[in-house]
Amino acid sequence: MTLDGRHPSRLDLDERQRLLRRNPLFAELNSDEQICLAAEVEGLRFAAGEVVVREGDPGRSLYQVVEDSVEVLKTAAAAPPIRVAQLKPGDIFGEMSLLTDSARSGTVRAIEECVLLEVSQEDLRPILQHNPELMERMASLVSRRRGELKGLEQETMKASHNQLLTRMQQLFSSVLG
Repeated sequence: MTLDGRHPSRLDLDERQRLLRRNPLFAELNSDEQICLAAEVEGLRFAAGEVVVREGDPGRSLYQVVEDSVEVLKTAAAAPPIRVAQLKPGDIFGEMSLLTDSARSGTVRAIEECVLLEVSQEDLRPILQHNPELMERMASLVSRRRGELKGLEQETMKASHNQLLTRMQQLFSSVLG
Protein backbone atom coordinates (compact mmCIF):
# COMPACT_ATOMS: atom_id res chain seq x y z
CA MET A 1 0.00 0.00 0.00
CA THR A 2 1.36 3.43 -0.95
CA LEU A 3 0.76 6.27 1.50
CA ASP A 4 0.10 9.74 0.17
CA GLY A 5 1.92 12.77 1.56
CA ARG A 6 -1.07 13.75 3.71
CA HIS A 7 -1.28 10.37 5.45
CA PRO A 8 -1.06 10.96 9.22
CA SER A 9 1.67 8.33 9.60
CA ARG A 10 3.89 10.78 7.69
CA LEU A 11 4.00 12.95 10.83
CA ASP A 12 7.45 12.07 12.16
CA LEU A 13 8.54 12.61 15.76
CA ASP A 14 9.98 16.09 15.07
CA GLU A 15 6.77 17.20 13.35
CA ARG A 16 4.56 15.86 16.18
CA GLN A 17 6.80 17.64 18.71
CA ARG A 18 6.58 20.89 16.72
CA LEU A 19 2.79 20.60 16.61
CA LEU A 20 2.57 19.95 20.35
CA ARG A 21 4.62 23.09 21.05
CA ARG A 22 1.89 25.06 19.23
CA ASN A 23 -0.72 23.62 21.59
CA PRO A 24 -1.15 25.98 24.59
CA LEU A 25 -1.57 23.02 26.96
CA PHE A 26 1.81 21.55 26.03
CA ALA A 27 3.86 24.60 25.04
CA GLU A 28 5.55 24.79 28.45
CA LEU A 29 6.65 21.17 28.55
CA ASN A 30 10.40 20.78 28.62
CA SER A 31 12.09 19.16 25.63
CA ASP A 32 12.20 15.66 27.18
CA GLU A 33 8.49 15.84 28.06
CA GLN A 34 7.61 17.02 24.56
CA ILE A 35 9.59 14.16 23.02
CA CYS A 36 7.93 11.64 25.37
CA LEU A 37 4.46 12.93 24.49
CA ALA A 38 5.23 13.25 20.76
CA ALA A 39 6.31 9.60 20.70
CA GLU A 40 2.88 8.54 22.00
CA VAL A 41 0.38 10.79 20.19
CA GLU A 42 -1.27 9.61 17.03
CA GLY A 43 -2.03 11.33 13.73
CA LEU A 44 -5.48 10.57 12.33
CA ARG A 45 -7.23 11.42 9.08
CA PHE A 46 -10.98 11.97 8.73
CA ALA A 47 -13.01 12.21 5.51
CA ALA A 48 -15.22 15.19 4.75
CA GLY A 49 -18.42 14.89 6.80
CA GLU A 50 -17.00 12.22 9.12
CA VAL A 51 -17.76 12.64 12.83
CA VAL A 52 -14.64 12.84 15.02
CA VAL A 53 -16.45 12.97 18.38
CA ARG A 54 -20.17 12.90 19.20
CA GLU A 55 -21.89 15.06 21.81
CA GLY A 56 -22.66 13.05 24.96
CA ASP A 57 -20.14 10.29 24.23
CA PRO A 58 -17.40 9.61 26.77
CA GLY A 59 -14.13 11.34 26.00
CA ARG A 60 -10.61 10.48 27.07
CA SER A 61 -8.63 12.43 24.52
CA LEU A 62 -8.16 15.81 22.90
CA TYR A 63 -7.46 16.62 19.29
CA GLN A 64 -5.36 19.25 17.61
CA VAL A 65 -6.23 20.26 14.05
CA VAL A 66 -3.17 19.76 11.84
CA GLU A 67 -4.59 20.23 8.33
CA ASP A 68 -7.87 21.66 7.00
CA SER A 69 -10.80 22.27 9.36
CA VAL A 70 -13.58 20.82 11.49
CA GLU A 71 -16.87 22.22 12.75
CA VAL A 72 -18.30 22.06 16.25
CA LEU A 73 -22.03 21.34 16.45
CA LYS A 74 -24.39 21.59 19.43
CA THR A 75 -27.78 19.95 19.58
CA ALA A 76 -30.80 22.03 20.49
CA ALA A 77 -34.09 20.63 21.70
CA ALA A 78 -36.17 19.38 18.75
CA ALA A 79 -34.04 21.25 16.22
CA PRO A 80 -31.18 20.38 13.89
CA PRO A 81 -27.65 20.75 15.32
CA ILE A 82 -26.30 24.31 15.37
CA ARG A 83 -22.78 25.10 14.16
CA VAL A 84 -21.07 26.97 16.99
CA ALA A 85 -17.46 27.05 15.76
CA GLN A 86 -15.10 26.20 12.96
CA LEU A 87 -11.63 25.09 14.03
CA LYS A 88 -8.54 25.45 11.87
CA PRO A 89 -4.93 24.20 12.09
CA GLY A 90 -3.48 24.77 15.54
CA ASP A 91 -6.87 24.78 17.28
CA ILE A 92 -7.68 22.11 19.86
CA PHE A 93 -10.87 20.49 21.10
CA GLY A 94 -11.76 17.87 23.68
CA GLU A 95 -9.48 19.19 26.44
CA MET A 96 -12.24 19.15 29.09
CA SER A 97 -13.05 15.52 28.30
CA LEU A 98 -9.36 14.62 28.39
CA LEU A 99 -8.75 16.32 31.73
CA THR A 100 -11.98 15.45 33.55
CA ASP A 101 -13.22 12.25 31.87
CA SER A 102 -16.50 14.06 31.16
CA ALA A 103 -18.84 13.47 28.24
CA ARG A 104 -18.25 15.36 25.01
CA SER A 105 -20.00 18.74 25.09
CA GLY A 106 -20.45 18.92 21.31
CA THR A 107 -20.16 16.99 18.09
CA VAL A 108 -17.11 17.68 15.94
CA ARG A 109 -17.25 16.84 12.24
CA ALA A 110 -14.67 17.18 9.47
CA ILE A 111 -15.66 19.93 7.02
CA GLU A 112 -13.21 18.59 4.46
CA GLU A 113 -10.72 15.77 4.64
CA CYS A 114 -8.53 16.68 7.61
CA VAL A 115 -5.59 15.47 9.68
CA LEU A 116 -5.74 15.63 13.49
CA LEU A 117 -3.30 14.85 16.27
CA GLU A 118 -4.86 12.83 19.11
CA VAL A 119 -3.57 13.06 22.71
CA SER A 120 -5.11 10.51 25.11
CA GLN A 121 -5.14 10.30 28.89
CA GLU A 122 -2.73 7.38 28.62
CA ASP A 123 -0.34 9.53 26.56
CA LEU A 124 -0.32 12.10 29.39
CA ARG A 125 0.14 9.71 32.33
CA PRO A 126 3.96 9.41 32.11
CA ILE A 127 4.32 13.19 31.79
CA LEU A 128 2.14 13.84 34.85
CA GLN A 129 4.00 11.17 36.80
CA HIS A 130 7.26 13.07 36.34
CA ASN A 131 5.75 16.57 36.44
CA PRO A 132 2.69 16.77 38.75
CA GLU A 133 2.89 20.60 38.66
CA LEU A 134 1.77 20.37 35.03
CA MET A 135 -1.71 19.42 36.26
CA GLU A 136 -2.02 22.79 38.06
CA ARG A 137 -0.87 24.69 34.94
CA MET A 138 -3.25 22.77 32.71
CA ALA A 139 -6.20 23.33 35.06
CA SER A 140 -5.39 27.04 35.22
CA LEU A 141 -5.10 27.41 31.45
CA VAL A 142 -8.28 25.46 30.69
CA SER A 143 -10.25 27.30 33.40
CA ARG A 144 -9.06 30.66 32.10
CA ARG A 145 -9.92 29.77 28.50
CA ARG A 146 -13.38 28.52 29.50
CA GLY A 147 -13.97 31.61 31.60
CA GLU A 148 -12.97 33.93 28.79
CA LEU A 149 -15.24 32.11 26.37
CA LYS A 150 -18.17 32.31 28.76
CA GLY A 151 -17.40 35.82 30.04
CA LEU A 152 -17.11 34.66 33.65
CA GLU A 153 -15.98 36.94 36.44
CA GLN A 154 -12.64 36.33 38.20
CA GLU A 155 -14.24 34.82 41.33
CA THR A 156 -16.27 32.35 39.27
CA MET A 157 -13.18 31.45 37.21
CA LYS A 158 -11.22 30.67 40.41
CA ALA A 159 -14.00 28.38 41.66
CA SER A 160 -14.11 26.70 38.24
CA HIS A 161 -10.31 26.26 38.35
CA ASN A 162 -10.49 24.64 41.80
CA GLN A 163 -13.26 22.26 40.69
CA LEU A 164 -11.33 21.32 37.56
CA LEU A 165 -8.10 20.73 39.46
CA THR A 166 -9.90 18.52 42.01
CA ARG A 167 -11.48 16.47 39.20
CA MET A 168 -8.12 16.10 37.44
CA GLN A 169 -6.44 14.99 40.66
CA GLN A 170 -9.15 12.36 41.15
CA LEU A 171 -8.87 11.17 37.55
CA PHE A 172 -5.07 10.94 37.52
CA SER A 173 -4.67 9.88 41.19
CA SER A 174 -3.28 6.47 40.21
CA VAL A 175 -0.40 8.28 38.53
CA LEU A 176 0.39 10.58 41.42
CA GLY A 177 -0.39 8.28 44.33
